Amino acid sequence: MAARDDLESENFILPDFQLLEYARSALLEFYLVEQLLQRDSASVIHLSLFWYSISTKVKQTVINLRQKGFHPEANALEEKMKQRQLLMEESGVFHLCLILWPEAVNLPNLQRYANREIEFLVMRQWKKWQKFADIVGLPQEYRTSDPQTDDEKQTNFILSCRSDLMKHVTTGDTAIRTARAHFLRESKIAEEKLKPSKDSKAHAFNLKAYWESIGADIPALYVLYYVLSCCAASEAGVEWFFSTEGLFHDDVRSSISPVITKAVICTRWNHDLVKRQYVREFPMDVQDVEFDE
Repeated sequence: MAARDDLESENFILPDFQLLEYARSALLEFYLVEQLLQRDSASVIHLSLFWYSISTKVKQTVINLRQKGFHPEANALEEKMKQRQLLMEESGVFHLCLILWPEAVNLPNLQRYANREIEFLVMRQWKKWQKFADIVGLPQEYRTSDPQTDDEKQTNFILSCRSDLMKHVTTGDTAIRTARAHFLRESKIAEEKLKPSKDSKAHAFNLKAYWESIGADIPALYVLYYVLSCCAASEAGVEWFFSTEGLFHDDVRSSISPVITKAVICTRWNHDLVKRQYVREFPMDVQDVEFDE
């Protein structure tokens, strides 16, 4: 009887089930994205796309809240999203990451912003790329050890990246068009499975396979993809590494310097070599030392 009185009272407001269903759908997608971003293969390219997708849904949620009269809640949510968006853009590669995704993202002036970020990224990382040219796969025509030609090489590389980006966006190249069609076809299969399988060859987020198939056609832009794909989307991979190697935080390790930290990791990875060296240097004390596996 009391429950019936509550229902009939003026203070009781029935929830908007349509709004709740939309929120549930958005939260489910957020949960799946969170799981995907914790994979070792997830990079800042995935993070940028997923953020764009989630933020688009949140914008619609803000509109729905205002239509239902929840203006303070809508304003607070909108302000929080604006702050997060600024943080994403301050990375200097947000739009570039978006445009590197095989499927087109409908964002105004995306290519113009991406071209700016190409110059920002190249100028910031150029010296490192020259030093580790083999690792990042910098094409031979852009490598130099002569300071007098360095600026020219850098400028030519930026222009080549922008030219490759145009080719990537317009998909006029047959190889790129074929690779993109294959990517989108496999993405549809993955969406039907809701959550891509870790071992599945046909999952929507296999960016590596797509770029490896077109890297030879746009080699300058492929360097940018390779560098950005090495930037993990989250710290999950790092945490997994420390957990696997047994490098947990404790009172000692949390207070040691970076030099000692590197020595601890080196010792852990080279256990047998360190043990043999210790035996050679201190043969009489080896019985008193425990080398835990």
